Amino acid sequence: AASSDYPLRDVYKRQAKQLCMKNSLVEFDESRLETDLFQFDVIVVLPGQELPMHLDIPYFWGADRKSLPHWLLAIMKRSQLFDDKFIPQVQGVAWLSKHQYKKDEKTSSENSGNFYFYPVTNETGQNAYVLAKAEYNSAILVDGTQVVHGVERFKPRVKPPALEKDAKYFLVHGSKDDKWDLVDVNNNVIGSYPHEDVRISLVWRVHCFKDKQEVEKDRYLSVRMPLEDVLNVFKSDLKKRKNYQNLDEMNKIDFYKLLVDEYSTYPNNKYNTLYSNLCLINTLLPSSLNTIINPIINFLC
Repeated sequence: AASSDYPLRDVYKRQAKQLCMKNSLVEFDESRLETDLFQFDVIVVLPGQELPMHLDIPYFWGADRKSLPHWLLAIMKRSQLFDDKFIPQVQGVAWLSKHQYKKDEKTSSENSGNFYFYPVTNETGQNAYVLAKAEYNSAILVDGTQVVHGVERFKPRVKPPALEKDAKYFLVHGSKDDKWDLVDVNNNVIGSYPHEDVRISLVWRVHCFKDKQEVEKDRYLSVRMPLEDVLNVFKSDLKKRKNYQNLDEMNKIDFYKLLVDEYSTYPNNKYNTLYSNLCLINTLLPSSLNTIINPIINFLC
């Protein structure tokens, strides 16, 4: 609970409630509205790394990350077909990196690693791009399930550490040299980084409920939305809007790809994906060329 000892907490809770009331179809009474923390992360980014633009995983009454695939949950929100079951949420992001603590704006600018998001895509297809600079003693609040967002490459001129996709790595703080060591499962040191070379941020997420009773309902809800019911909602919409036929006979993978194409189009990356990441070029070419292109892509990427 907020108190006079934590004025910033009061500010955050008030802003979070206002954001929920603004972005939700649910009619909230602010005096009864409850925010309930459900996730807290500490994110560490090393030089050359970034957080690609993405959507956060939404929660619905009867459907969440424990019952349905993450990508499908994101498409459910993107489609607006399940908004009557959507549980509004707010994401807060704050920064702890050392150069921000020193209020060194020049170093912050050179290091990049800022939070960006696309609040609007207008009718001409031009994407509104907003940069939220990672400044000292600041935070940004956003509903990441509805707003595409990410983190720019931190120290973009530095080559990132070569990490295997399925391997586990750990960051260990060394008390002797006051650096962060990147180690593998066998405790082999891959690289060492001073505090200035580490971008640290706090990310917390809260759900918004109309009252305390709804908070308790969420915690103990046992009825789950069946996968087939979810897919049938999509099929019904596709038949009505696009006159798609024979969806029931479609291969499952092809149908899932269709859902992505129809409901989850992302804005263009400001770095221009085609030229900066040739590993994705096969997604832009005709499928008839896959047998020629894919072996090359697999070898290079």
